[in-house]
Amino acid sequence: MFSNVYTSMRLAYLGVALSLLSACGGSSNDDVDDINNAGKEKPPAEVKYDVTGVVEGLKAKYSTNELVNIDVNLLGDDKPLSSKDGWLVKYKLYQISSAGGEQLIDERGGMFDQQTQRWKISFSASESAMNVQLKLQAGCSVTSGLCADKAGSNKDKQWEQTFEYSVNAVLDHRVNITNTTEYSGATSLISLENGDLVALYNHGLSDTHSRVSISSDNGQSWVQTSSLNVETLGDFAIETGKLFEDKSGNLLAVGNCNESSLCILKSDSESLWSKISEIDFSNYDSCDGGADFPCSNARLVPGSLIQLKNGKYMLSYLFAPGANSAELDVYIRISDDLVNWSEEKRVAGNGFDRSESNVNAIALPDGRVLLSYTPFDSELITILISNDGENFETLQKLNTASIPRSVSLINHNGSTRLFYSADYGNFYSSSLGEAELFTKPQLIKEFDYSDIRTSDEPLVTDLIDGTLGVIYTKKLNEQHDVFFENLGAAREGVH
Repeated sequence: MFSNVYTSMRLAYLGVALSLLSACGGSSNDDVDDINNAGKEKPPAEVKYDVTGVVEGLKAKYSTNELVNIDVNLLGDDKPLSSKDGWLVKYKLYQISSAGGEQLIDERGGMFDQQTQRWKISFSASESAMNVQLKLQAGCSVTSGLCADKAGSNKDKQWEQTFEYSVNAVLDHRVNITNTTEYSGATSLISLENGDLVALYNHGLSDTHSRVSISSDNGQSWVQTSSLNVETLGDFAIETGKLFEDKSGNLLAVGNCNESSLCILKSDSESLWSKISEIDFSNYDSCDGGADFPCSNARLVPGSLIQLKNGKYMLSYLFAPGANSAELDVYIRISDDLVNWSEEKRVAGNGFDRSESNVNAIALPDGRVLLSYTPFDSELITILISNDGENFETLQKLNTASIPRSVSLINHNGSTRLFYSADYGNFYSSSLGEAELFTKPQLIKEFDYSDIRTSDEPLVTDLIDGTLGVIYTKKLNEQHDVFFENLGAAREGVH
């Protein structure tokens, strides 16, 4: 009993003492921790970035499919935060319903521009009218290093800002060229000197042949005029045809006329074509498939047909002449009359693997010739230059940061421009600058991935009013049709 009384007295005394100590500003739990850790080294205090972001270029209203371009100046302690240090700026797009609800429609990361020291975000506005919430976030994408150390525990979200904009519907900007239940695929598009547009496209699956449609109103309406079918070529459709207009106004086409040859065709009228010449490749080592299909394993890819300043014609193409049919090189041939052709001359390549490679050529206003080629799975476009169209040297290797497809060269509004697609539908442009080098490619259009049927699309040409036009194959309403679209001036850096 005495023991219990003594224990109760001690507890009561301790309670009074703690109450007095607390009232006098005495020890807390933190103080107890400090006492327990006496003599131990304290961990350093967490030092974080003061992360700020300035957003430029965002508008309150956009039209359907209009390109949205945003710059984000992301700073930490007033210094740019770049991807090389592990930082990442990403965006999320939400559709806002009439009831105020949100539905995620897209989420991607931005690209850091070393030249401007800003983050670039580009995407197409929605295809239908809606209200959109844009949420921008910046954080550290790595687990160690300066970025992670300074970001602290909440490294994934160091900065966040939310905006809203509206997308307004406009009239359909696409024009259906083919509009048929038959399967169609775009192969070539050019603008003639008189302003007419000519499109070449494949038509049909089991009985494939090429058709030609012409527009005389800048692409607003199209009329099918002729077919390059078996009656014209004898035994094969010109499935990979490319169009060209020479200095005399002749409309020409080059393409695979069978498995072992390239054919040059000429339009005699709106509805009739004739074969001018045929270049046979069946005697090469890669054409070893037998008498019936001698070149069934060969890769013969037509490039461009152009006219040189001396009036001669230059034909470029990819071919694998050796036993390994996968090793494609760039070749040219020269002709005075489109009938008789010189022996092939190899101008570039060390054996390209796969047939997705392509070659393009263009005659510059001063008579020189540019030729571009792209090896498969390479993030470079190699550009050659020639004074006479026969002897080439490397001008530039243009870094595209991703694998380029559908490369084309055109003269447009007084400058020479290069176009290509990459990243599942993004369409880029670069211009030949004063130093005679192509500028850093810039995004000018983001196509829906479903719009682009093959790696050879979209196909671009200059229009008589100074704008640009493209054709591409799109699946719409259970049909595969070829569509035309006017991109406007589509200048780099101007949207």
